[in-house]
Amino acid sequence: MSFMGNKKAVFGVLVTLGCLLAGGLAIQGRADQNGKIIGYRDPMDPKIVSKTFKKDSMGMPYLPIYAADSGAGNQSKGDGQGSSGSTATNANGSEKKIIGYRDPMDPKIVSKTFKKDSMGMPYIAIYASNEGLGESAGPAVSGLAGFSLDERQQQLIGVRWSEAGEMELEKTVRMGARVGQGGQILAELLEIDAGTLKPGFKAEVKGPWGASVEGRVTSVGHSLDGITRSFEVTLAVVTHPAWMEPGVFCEADALVPLGRRLAVPQDAVLDTGERQVVFVVQGNGYFQPRQVVTGVSGDNDVEILSGIKAGENVVTSANFLIDSESQFQEALQKF
Repeated sequence: MSFMGNKKAVFGVLVTLGCLLAGGLAIQGRADQNGKIIGYRDPMDPKIVSKTFKKDSMGMPYLPIYAADSGAGNQSKGDGQGSSGSTATNANGSEKKIIGYRDPMDPKIVSKTFKKDSMGMPYIAIYASNEGLGESAGPAVSGLAGFSLDERQQQLIGVRWSEAGEMELEKTVRMGARVGQGGQILAELLEIDAGTLKPGFKAEVKGPWGASVEGRVTSVGHSLDGITRSFEVTLAVVTHPAWMEPGVFCEADALVPLGRRLAVPQDAVLDTGERQVVFVVQGNGYFQPRQVVTGVSGDNDVEILSGIKAGENVVTSANFLIDSESQFQEALQKF
């Protein structure tokens, strides 16, 4: 039994050696057919390339890249990875120098080489300039660099954008009010809102339990109450529901028309404290910070006096990518 057991063991070793030899010959045959192995690619993310064989975090081996593979060289050139000083290719064929990589969730964290954060999100390339973007890009903000996000990154952090354009802006002025005799609504316009209301403006009167009724401003007082620091405003309503008894307290929202203006959603404007910035969508996953000058603000949108033009798309969410100029400037100085 011992002799037979030894024969089986020897036979097993020979079979294993034969399989390894056959596998090696197969690999060698493919290498001979396709050419020299020039690197290895992540099986789950083809943009991640290594010069040496390795495995990913799940234990899956990287795939060999052969010199004869179609497009291998182009893919490794434009993926925006590697060390600082490498280049990435624009859609028009021009190159832009990469000077480092920034943490996608914290702009203060900068690396000289490409890496991923603890959540597995790739660092974002920092470019030396915004050359090659065309005239529509406009002037960039001093101290801030543009950045690129691929489609997967945009989905992960919830990037959304909206088109800048002319629109009718409105602002709501809210006033405390009460029901007067004859169904009139007597409201108090605070001193800070003086001059905003005029007779004829549309209004909505809100009563108990969410009840509301449409109305209009009929008059605006000119005498300031020294105690409440407010002006008396009267409103007329189109109907008189049962709750509208004299003395009942309510709220009156008057709509102030601000006219037709070039505007963007308020969420698109990032106030750094010293200047106001929007992120303009340039296409191909590239975003450019642009300084703007704002005018009047409506309930949801804000007027843009300069910095962008109608038809340009601006980011309306995920503006935390660059939370202030000073933080990003500090990160570049430490880089």
